[in-house]
Amino acid sequence: VSDVDGGGGCHGVTYSATVGSSTVSGTFQLQQEDNRFGVFSTWSFLRSPMSVVRITPLHDASFTVNGYDLTSPSGPSVGSAYQVLTPGFFTVSHESTYLAADPVGALVSSPGSVVAVTLDIRASEAFVSSIQEEVDSFLDDCATQQVLFPTGCPFGQELSNRVESIPEWTMSRYPQVTIEPGNNPGTWVVPEAQGAAHLEVDVRSLFDGTLSTFDEDVQFALSWVMTIN
Repeated sequence: VSDVDGGGGCHGVTYSATVGSSTVSGTFQLQQEDNRFGVFSTWSFLRSPMSVVRITPLHDASFTVNGYDLTSPSGPSVGSAYQVLTPGFFTVSHESTYLAADPVGALVSSPGSVVAVTLDIRASEAFVSSIQEEVDSFLDDCATQQVLFPTGCPFGQELSNRVESIPEWTMSRYPQVTIEPGNNPGTWVVPEAQGAAHLEVDVRSLFDGTLSTFDEDVQFALSWVMTIN
């Protein structure tokens, strides 16, 4: 756009550029050096033409910038500085087997600037669906155990009367899984989710000897912590 001679061989070269849908401008500070072969002018930057994009990838250390895969040396949820040429537009994103993030754009317009980017990496739909399938299968296996308290399972029922038949469990309502970042890097949490299993079993009263059927839903809750290596 312009070249302003500041004297002493110093020049301020102002530029304008279209980056994406934005128009940006800035000024490079240059110093004229000795001529090469007595003919060709040489120049150096008085101030670096680089800028810094400080990227904080929440909940996971890996991400991409304009399609290039990077891993934060500081780990998840800690900002790291990356030098970039000015001007430029940098798209930070993450998409992997189990995690995803909405892309975030960083517009760098002038030399020496610092642009902060926070990338919110979350559990993807594929991750949630996969864990939901695992939970449903786990509970189905629990329901095959013909005891009042299935081993290693989140539901069971205590009865004060004598059991007269084999307990039969069926699933009435599967817990609906959601996944949130855990307190420690690399961990993911299924917050407490409510479900119900149905129990049908004949019982005999210890008081008067009458026979009846316990035929009710048993409410339960579960939560899990998972680690992605």
